[in-house]
Amino acid sequence: MFHPARSRVIFLDGRLKDSLAWANMCADCSVYHGDGIGWGTGQLYRQEKDGRWLVVGGSSDIENDKTE
Repeated sequence: MFHPARSRVIFLDGRLKDSLAWANMCADCSVYHGDGIGWGTGQLYRQEKDGRWLVVGGSSDIENDKTE
């Protein structure tokens, strides 16, 4: 069972493991049920103080997805 993402500061909009279906998942559920973070797999969002959601992982901008 998934937890409501709206009560979280971070959530994943991503594909479910072994499925073509997508879901909004809390961080904990995404570890067990998600297929990862990345373009075409899942986008990670963080809620800002003003209430807007900011994409912090898995964007289509290659520069934003680089880790060093």
